[in-house]
Amino acid sequence: MRSLELDVPSAWPEGSGPGVHALRIPGDKPAILDISLSGPDALRVDALDINGEFARFVATDGTFNGYHGVVPINQDTCFNYVHYLDFVYADGSWTVDVKPICSARAMTGNSISGTGDEVVLVDQTGEATITHTGAHSFAVWSHQSSSESDLEVNTIGVFNDTVDIDSGTVFLVMEAYDTDGAWSVTFP
Repeated sequence: MRSLELDVPSAWPEGSGPGVHALRIPGDKPAILDISLSGPDALRVDALDINGEFARFVATDGTFNGYHGVVPINQDTCFNYVHYLDFVYADGSWTVDVKPICSARAMTGNSISGTGDEVVLVDQTGEATITHTGAHSFAVWSHQSSSESDLEVNTIGVFNDTVDIDSGTVFLVMEAYDTDGAWSVTFP
């Protein structure tokens, strides 16, 4: 079982505009990035591996209203570990805080709700009702302690359905392209 504990720096340099920035996570461990952008433009942040090659998308928002989201990094062994962040589109000031996954918001009771991108710790599995009220892309990934992940929801627009969250899931990744679209997860 992979531990969710991680000793990471609590503050990372702030910046402005596009560019590539080194990301230091001790031991290439899973973590979350708390990203904020204040600016009038869209945001796209890519993860690059140690060779500076594209590894995966980290955050994308096209609402032109700034951005705030919490996204996972190095959570899946099928991706190369991330060593750099490339702020492809980021007009305006941005901040990134690197935190251990265990500091993500935890579900209390049988439900949790929010907007935008977020990592959510869960202690329940099985059938859950997942909703989304936005007009754009919405995806939900379940991540197990064994480093496995499953795509539970992948849709565009409004969503309201029951999904079977796999046993062993320790956190969900909510990917909501439109930060004004609300989402919720409710277990019976």
